[in-house]
Amino acid sequence: MMLQISSDDDAKKYLDVLLLPHFEVYNNPHWVSRIVDRVLPPHVREFYTTHSMFAAMYATADLLELKSGRIYVSATICRCAAEAAEHPEHEREERLATALEKQATTWMAHMLWPFAVQAYMDIERYRYRHQTWTPTTPKTAADEARYKAHRFRESILARDSYKCCFTGFIHKCAPEVVLKDATRTITVEVARIFRHEVATSHQGSTDAQKSLDITLKVLGDYCEIADSLHTIVNDTDDPQNAFSLGLEPQDDFNDFSWCLKATETPDRYEVCYMSDNERYRGYRSIHTHITFVDHSTEFSTSSDGRQDVPGTPKRLLRAVPNPELLRMHCALAHVMHLSGATKLFRALCISWGKTQYRSGAAAHIAPTGAAFMAHVVDEDPFLMMELRASLTAALSPP
Repeated sequence: MMLQISSDDDAKKYLDVLLLPHFEVYNNPHWVSRIVDRVLPPHVREFYTTHSMFAAMYATADLLELKSGRIYVSATICRCAAEAAEHPEHEREERLATALEKQATTWMAHMLWPFAVQAYMDIERYRYRHQTWTPTTPKTAADEARYKAHRFRESILARDSYKCCFTGFIHKCAPEVVLKDATRTITVEVARIFRHEVATSHQGSTDAQKSLDITLKVLGDYCEIADSLHTIVNDTDDPQNAFSLGLEPQDDFNDFSWCLKATETPDRYEVCYMSDNERYRGYRSIHTHITFVDHSTEFSTSSDGRQDVPGTPKRLLRAVPNPELLRMHCALAHVMHLSGATKLFRALCISWGKTQYRSGAAAHIAPTGAAFMAHVVDEDPFLMMELRASLTAALSPP
């Protein structure tokens, strides 16, 4: 097969090599087969493949009009083809299939895993819900941090008029001027688009930082978001990275069950359910669209009677969610579901106990691309889980 660098539209023809029967091992890599054979029942065959990953990247780029993202995917395929063309002709097809599998796995590890796994970590632990309080005079660094978190939360709630942006229901602790017209009240919290845990989990080692650099590079190239990403990674408590949601919609947003697709109107987004409207099983909004508006100027004080957050610039208090960050979340949601990665991650991270869900083989693997490569791709996470269980049982007192 003669491999040549093609145009953007023709790059996809190189993906056909993955569908050849004798290269099935590259389309359905060993690490994927381990998960499928261990967890998924025989009748379930809609799972991730190398080909489905590339198809999902293209489909999402087209849906969200990511022109640079589509070019990035095509250029990546052409680079794989160019590398394969450097080898003897009888090796080129297999070299191409190998390179494509490696690239798709890199996207799984560095682009998707750090975000997807957050929904499954510590699933056995009771989920405490943002128990914040405001000390009158912070006396320790911990008090000051909690005070800052509380004030950040109050500023976002005020900006969003103390309403869940998804349902329109009022926060049960909203100011009386808001509560007097409420037909239903719920607990409303602050959801972050770029999760704080993704940034902090990459701290502490050179390898983790390198892994984060790869993640940010892929997201920047594909989602056209580089500048916003670096700003938010350094401060996830930026109002542009947050909006108000009830507890159930927040859970579904965090695990990419729904997302927001930009419209031609600034700050107005279409609600998209994953994997599609018919198969979505989560909490639904009564609205088809969500429009973000800054209401912070309507509240001279927060619900606890305090003035605007000390030390926080007024311009940030008025900032609504960043469209680039929401585009990133929307792109991740679509790629995860269209590629089959969501089912694969769920099979890795959740197992069914006698009465409830519990953590699966990979739920406690660090949310970094490097950790995924080391503990899911390069080794059997189920075997490691069984080994740990055996050691725990052997070391436990009788």
